[in-house]
Parts: sequence; structure tokens; C-alpha cells
Amino acid sequence: MSGRDSNSYMMRRTFFALIALVPLLLFLYRRNVVNFRSSHVVQNLGRDQYDSLRTRLRGDNGTVYYIASSSEEGEAEDVNFTVMETKPVTTEGTTTKHSEHVEEGKSEYLKVPWTSVGGKGEKDSFHLFSAYYDNRSAIFRPAVVVLGYAWNDAKARPLYCWFRYEDGHTECVEKQLTLQGIASCMRPNLGGLPYFFYCPAHQHVAPVSVNISEHSKCDPQFTSQAVTVANRRQKKESAKTFGICIGGPVIENKNSLQNLVDFVSINKILGAELITLYIIPEKLNRSIIDKLLAKYPRVLRLIEWTNLSIWSPLHYYGQYLMIQDCLYRSMYEVDFLFHQDLDEVFIPIGGTRWEETVKKIPGLEKGGGFKHQNSFFLPDKQQPPVNFSLDDCDGLDLPKYLTRTKILPCFPGYNYRSKSMTRPRLTLEVAVHDVCQTLHGYSGAVQVPTNVAILGHFRNEIPKDCKDQRKEPVIQNWAMKYSNELHKWMCSIPST
Repeated sequence: MSGRDSNSYMMRRTFFALIALVPLLLFLYRRNVVNFRSSHVVQNLGRDQYDSLRTRLRGDNGTVYYIASSSEEGEAEDVNFTVMETKPVTTEGTTTKHSEHVEEGKSEYLKVPWTSVGGKGEKDSFHLFSAYYDNRSAIFRPAVVVLGYAWNDAKARPLYCWFRYEDGHTECVEKQLTLQGIASCMRPNLGGLPYFFYCPAHQHVAPVSVNISEHSKCDPQFTSQAVTVANRRQKKESAKTFGICIGGPVIENKNSLQNLVDFVSINKILGAELITLYIIPEKLNRSIIDKLLAKYPRVLRLIEWTNLSIWSPLHYYGQYLMIQDCLYRSMYEVDFLFHQDLDEVFIPIGGTRWEETVKKIPGLEKGGGFKHQNSFFLPDKQQPPVNFSLDDCDGLDLPKYLTRTKILPCFPGYNYRSKSMTRPRLTLEVAVHDVCQTLHGYSGAVQVPTNVAILGHFRNEIPKDCKDQRKEPVIQNWAMKYSNELHKWMCSIPST
């Protein structure tokens, strides 16, 4: 064979060998550069969160791929990109409905189921209630914030998040979630504790549901049922201005209907457009619930708060978790949110409606939380000089705001028994009497002057811890100007 023929023969062999290697090279390329089937998420991210998504691709088989940055915060060059895969997984039968709406077109009654994961007993388990997407600029964010309970001896265990997206694809987040105690500024040390479960999420892509798993690959055997993610689309403007969160479940007593009707009526007059109450069904008669829903259309949101057996060691039926859920649930629905109890009212002093007084608060633009000084209102033996017929009031009495008019100066200042109004979009965490965390640059403790507004606390008798009971009460008939409107909402509007 001549040298020319030999060279031609070798070139043909090399050519066909390269042709044969093409499928193998394509396979390796797809496996190592695109699919990364052994790793479903971006790894080594800084500050417990993902950087923003850069690219989204779709494979021939319907698999969705995300290309995301894995650079540390502040790095502008040498950005490394990892391609992560979310594979379609059948989740039929594993999704928990976020809520069931009753009384469509009227005030809402929501049934929100709980879900649990892990452990052989109550103290080894995690109990989950709700989930909210949150991409506000703050530590641990962007994240899906899951609200639930865990015990002290359980929080050290690694936990992972399993997302399902709108197109049906899922993602098991390899980076462990962050567990942080709720109401960190004044958290009770009682048995099971409320927690934020922070699941690292993408800046511009919110999942529709989340599961919490004890398995790093999200094995369904060690994974909770899915919880629907709310606040997926943040509205630029709220539909309502003022809302109210009640800081505890509504527990029935002999005056339950009277107290609820009093409360909703006066707050609707002052400007409330959304009032959220948490209901334990076995502790409040269904007839009372039905009357409220019929009397006050489109202003009430009643949420079932299931009386789980794990609650026996918890502070007041899980109050600390409840108030966080109300904050996050209301975040994009109202501009201002009052946190209070049923025997309290935020009273406008510098006007007749909240809309007037809120504009008079110094430092409004730089505030996330606004503390109102507490004042106790006690019964006055004298009948109020008001024409208030009770003939058509369904057995109700005069509202307590007309009969408890003596202000007792027990607790001057803002550091005891005060309550707060928040701007929920700027607030990260609340406690019963304080705002624990706000976004950077906003204060959570702006003091509202008493000539603008106060917190009225309506009691039957002098509190035992009153600092000075010798002072004479001051008569304040603040509610007299609302008597006609109170009569309308309490009596004229049918309750059945």
C-alpha cells in the first residue's frame, strides 16, 4: 500500500470513529451540562437564598431547566452558572387544599387544613398551617415562608423544601431550609413553639405549592402533604385601606354575639374594610357564625383554627402563629393593619375616621409599625343621653362603647399593654404588643400621639395591676357621635 493510500485509509477510519463518538458526546453533554439529574438545585449559594434567575429553558421531553447565578452577594465578575432541573412528578392525592370558601359573594369562611411531617410522636413532628411567597428585600428572602410548629428537640433536624410550579413540574431544593422562631422579640418558652420555615426560592418564579421533607431528595415517604403558596403575585396597590387582625381565637361566652356585633359595627364605622377572625368551631356556636356572616357581608373573614391535640402546652391556642398568619394573609390586601383584641378599639381622636387621623401621624412614611397608647374604659352608672331603641336589636343591649366611658389612667406611656397598627408590606414579624421586625430603614415602634389616636381597652372593672387606682377617671363620650350609625349596623340590618 502506497503512502498516499495509507494516509487516506487512516483519515477515513478517524472520520468514521468521530462519527461513532457523536451520540456518546451528545449523551455526555446532556447529562453533565444540562440535566444534572443527580443534583436538582443550585448549590453553594450565599446568604441562604438564591440569586435571581437568568434563563429558563424547556427540554424536548417537557422537562423545565433553570439557569441561575451562584455568585456570592456583591460579586460582579466570574459568575458561575449551574443548570438545575425540575422533573414532572405525579402528586395526585398529596396536595392539601389551602382553603375552602363558604358563603360565596359574602363575608368569607375559610377552612384551612393542617399537615404534619416526621417523627413517631407529637414532639418529633412538624405541624404546618400556611405558606406565603415573599421576595421582599430581607435576610432569608426570596423565600416561601411556611408557618407552623415544631418542638425544641426537633428543630436541629435537617429539613428540605419540595416545590411544585404552575406547569406541573417540581423541584426538590437541596439546600436546607432555615428554621427561625416566631415572635422573636418576646417569644414564650412553652412546649411547642411557632416557627417560620424559610424555603429558599427564586426571585421571580413563585411555586404554587410546597412540601416540607426530612429527606434530602424529597422522598414522598418522608414528606408532608403540599401546602398551597399564597401571595404569589404581589399587587402594586391594595384594594382596601384598613384591615384588622384579632390576636387570638374567638371563644364563646354568654356575651359572644353582643361582643362581636359591637366590635364589627364600630370598626366598620371607623373604616375597617376587612376584619379577620380565627374560629375554633367547637368553641363558638355555629348560629353565631351564621348571624355574623349574614349581617356583615364582604367585611369579615372567618378562618377555622382547628383545635389540635398538640395545643395543650402551647400559648393561648397558638396565638403567636395565628397573628403571623393574619399579617402575611393580609399583606397585599390592605395598606394599614390593626392588631388588637375584641375588647379593644383604635379610637381616632384627631378626627372621626381612621382615614383622617392616619395622615396626622408623625413619621408615617418611615414607619412600619405604630404604637398606640393604652387607655382603660370602665362602665359609667349613668345612662348615656342617646336615643337608642333596642326594640329591633335581636335581643342585643346598648353597645359597650356608649356605656363604658370612664377613662382610667393606669398605664401612661407606650411600653405596657399598647397595641400597634402596621403597614403589612413593610412588616416581617409581629408579636401581641409589639412589632418585632420591619424592612430595613423602617421603624416598628413609631409612637402615635394621644391627640391623634389611642387604644381604647373596654373592661368591666379596674385591672389588678393598675399602677395608680387613686386617680379619678375622666369621662370621655367619644362614641356618642357614632350612635346613629351604631344603631344601623347593630339593629336595622337583619342578622338572619
